[in-house]
Amino acid sequence: FCAYFQPQVNTQGDVVGAEALIRWDHPQRGLITANEFIPIAEQYGLIQKLQNIVLHDICILINELKASAIIDDSFSVSINIS
Repeated sequence: FCAYFQPQVNTQGDVVGAEALIRWDHPQRGLITANEFIPIAEQYGLIQKLQNIVLHDICILINELKASAIIDDSFSVSINIS
């Protein structure tokens, strides 16, 4: 499982934030969207572990982007919580 950013842009076309999305990088099927695996994760009590992966990956990415001066403190991230 891995997290991705979907950019959020303002009316001028500037990236002002992002939505964090989780994908399953399946070895045979490639990237699988959340709507395919979230219901199964909820059913088997694994949803919290998946949410932790997203939060962890996004925090690392935000820190790396800030350290590289790619984003600043005004950058916002939306995360869907199940």
